[in-house]
Amino acid sequence: MSNDKSGYAIAVCFLTFLLSIPSGYFFYQVGLSVFWTVQGGAPLLPSIPGSGQYHTSYSDFSYAELWRDHFVLVRPDREKIMAELATGGFRIAFDWKVTLIDPESGTSKESGWELSGDTHYSTKVVRDRLLFFGSKQQFEVIDDVVQPADFPFEYDSAIVLDNEIAGIHWHPQLEKLVVTRRKPEGWVEDSFVVHPAEDRVQHPINAPGIPVLKCICRDDQIYAFLKTRNHLFFREGLQFQKIDDQGQPIPLESGESESNSDDEEYAGWSLVPKETVDPDSVEHQYGTLFEGKPAALIVDQVSTGYPVGHFFKFNGNEWSEIASLPFPFGSNNFRVLTRSGDHPPYVVATTSTGTGFAYVVEPPGFRRIERTGPGETWKSVRRDLIVHFAAPAIAIVLSLLPGFAIWLLMMWITDPHYEFGIQSVRLAPLGRRGLARLIDFAWIVLLPLAVGSIWMCDFDWLSLAESIELKLDHPTLHTAYHVLNTLVILLIVETLFLVVIQGCCGITPGKWLCGLRTLRTTLRPCGIARSLVREVMLVAETFQLICWLPPMLSIALTNQRQRLGDLVADTIVVETKSRT
Repeated sequence: MSNDKSGYAIAVCFLTFLLSIPSGYFFYQVGLSVFWTVQGGAPLLPSIPGSGQYHTSYSDFSYAELWRDHFVLVRPDREKIMAELATGGFRIAFDWKVTLIDPESGTSKESGWELSGDTHYSTKVVRDRLLFFGSKQQFEVIDDVVQPADFPFEYDSAIVLDNEIAGIHWHPQLEKLVVTRRKPEGWVEDSFVVHPAEDRVQHPINAPGIPVLKCICRDDQIYAFLKTRNHLFFREGLQFQKIDDQGQPIPLESGESESNSDDEEYAGWSLVPKETVDPDSVEHQYGTLFEGKPAALIVDQVSTGYPVGHFFKFNGNEWSEIASLPFPFGSNNFRVLTRSGDHPPYVVATTSTGTGFAYVVEPPGFRRIERTGPGETWKSVRRDLIVHFAAPAIAIVLSLLPGFAIWLLMMWITDPHYEFGIQSVRLAPLGRRGLARLIDFAWIVLLPLAVGSIWMCDFDWLSLAESIELKLDHPTLHTAYHVLNTLVILLIVETLFLVVIQGCCGITPGKWLCGLRTLRTTLRPCGIARSLVREVMLVAETFQLICWLPPMLSIALTNQRQRLGDLVADTIVVETKSRT
């Protein structure tokens, strides 16, 4: 039988090892891709096909800047990283490349700029100057060439003052926004920004975050937005107060303003009103320019999972709301990107699962940017489906290589005849057993899949993912729970049907089509109990149906072509018409 020939077992094991190398290498590469996906924060696969979200790269825009009307994204240079890992190398500091993306069309192009020697980089655009801040290194694009810089402050502190890069950051000891400038002797903290009353700017001890100053530089004008714990202030231009060598403020000269904590407006700062916004639910506030005028986006109700954006415009005297938009369910990260000239700003909302949505603020409201036109929808779905199923398909094909070799060896060397008493049968070949199992799996899987697809053809998969991620209630959660329960019951009924019909008649749909039958080694019907045992053991010996090499090797190396489930249940699989 299978192990009666000298060297047969050695040949089977050697071929199995040799032909498993491609699949092993494939899974190694997939593992690296998953690892660098987690490290780089970029999605490995597109969004769920049919959900309508074909612009997943917008999730990157939560960290991007707008430069010359293109999104600037800094991403890991995966080709270099993979090449280095393939040679056994590994570095904590990665290689990075800069990509420019057109917001409207989604068309991307490589800038040719490469950054290296750091664990991450953040992008900052100040006026028309493009800066890159790493944890150890900084760079600036000068005349379209990346050059090293030595900024001693974080990227969100950068500003242009007197045509030079400076930094404005919160000083916890002084409790002031301190200005750092380059002087002949080096970088010096020489002044602080005069801001609204301290009781409005400062946070309680246990409150998260610190006051953040965002400045939009246009020509020689600075539009300053100060975001505090629960207020957003605006000022056209900045007022500075010098500090001495010990960092203490120098008293204001005669005629300069003094602080008045009772005024909502102080030293030119105005408070962005929130009459139409729930003040207790405000979590995000952003300043920008709209039609050349100061504007602001305030987002409330974020913690409920149903955020609403309110867009305000300043006419020089007062703020008024000009547009509002309910963002997609689960949106919890927002970004406002100011464009050049009088072009309306972009608003990017990213959900908890990393799916991004981009909008343009245009009268009379928000316009969502779609990267796929009406005629491209099916092409996008088809492309997403191919990407989703390409990796499993390749894995299955590669895993069949050892099985094909084992099947040929068994046909050439082993004897398929089996006898018990006066009866004789032919044992089932490996190929037909595999085909029968594939047919059974297709029947079990495709029927619930077809039923579920009909029920959920218009289902909002993205909202379901968000409700699970955020642990918030949403109607899709109840619908999915109901459908899942029904499909599980259908799956159980199908499986029990296969077990019962195999126990009573020795066949399943796949075995019937392939001319096979399951019997006891005594060539009697196997019975329902033994049928159940061999199917339960299949899950264990294939490692939850992932790796099929163990059962294939067991079939090849046992006299009665039995896998582990057959050995435990004392069953064999035979050709139906061979019984005599």
